[in-house]
Amino acid sequence: MVNIPFHKARLKAVSRAERAFDKRLISFRKDLIAYVFSEMSAGLIMEGNSIADTSQNLIMINRLDRIVESYVRSNRGMNFLRSLVGDIDKVAEVNKKYYASVLGKKDIESTWRAASGYLKSYLGVGDRGEISEGSILMDSITSKQWMRQMKAAVVHGVENGLTLNEMKSEVEKAGERFDVQVKETLPNVFDKAENILGKQVAKEEEMHFAYYQGGIMKRTRDFCEERNNKLFHVSEIALFGTPDDPYGGYTNKSQGEFQGKTDPYDPFTDLGGYNCRHRLFYVSNELGFRLRPDLDPDDVTIPDNWVMAA
Repeated sequence: MVNIPFHKARLKAVSRAERAFDKRLISFRKDLIAYVFSEMSAGLIMEGNSIADTSQNLIMINRLDRIVESYVRSNRGMNFLRSLVGDIDKVAEVNKKYYASVLGKKDIESTWRAASGYLKSYLGVGDRGEISEGSILMDSITSKQWMRQMKAAVVHGVENGLTLNEMKSEVEKAGERFDVQVKETLPNVFDKAENILGKQVAKEEEMHFAYYQGGIMKRTRDFCEERNNKLFHVSEIALFGTPDDPYGGYTNKSQGEFQGKTDPYDPFTDLGGYNCRHRLFYVSNELGFRLRPDLDPDDVTIPDNWVMAA
């Protein structure tokens, strides 16, 4: 990839945001589990140092949903989500500088407002920063799927007469599933945010070329390895995930299927599918045609799905 101002800054911004998010997620989860255990253990019947195997203690499991709900929907939960939005905003600000540089413009405010609006809509963030019910942000902390293992840990503690410390240890270990749930609900959220912003800016400014960037690791899918570090025209990107795509990396080319493909799938924002770490780095048309002399400006077409919002 050619050297473009703010390209490396974008990569560093995402890396910083991911580290901050991971640290904050662990801290939030530990506080959540500590609160849950405190509320639950206060009502447990004990036999000496052991938790009594009684129906009353087992009924405590029914309280767990309410206890967790009260915590994640409190200011502590909302502050956690607002901090995540703040990290996304920092990544977005570097992206803004990148596109202003690529476009050679000092003022892209109108374009940026439109792109930011699409991103806020995707995240479920209101004009005043409120987190919408049913949004992916809210779902990431309010879904109860992660609690199955924690409930099982409580049942095990009651039925086997564990001490409070023993049960606490098991509940804390089971609570680590909360981190997994959040990450699965918001897979690579910073990369996704960049792709959503990039698509909208490129659409508004008619930037029709993009590098497929993200590198290759041991677990990189064939689909991404095939496209990594290549420069594409939007008409080519639009064919990703279809039988008409001339590139490889498919498990079933006739159906346009590849490992990790999402449903629905938008090649401009989903790229290599679920948990994909790759991003599109849009460049000017002038640079694009210079680096892709095999493409004739008079022959390429702008695809229909390019003009759709992410």
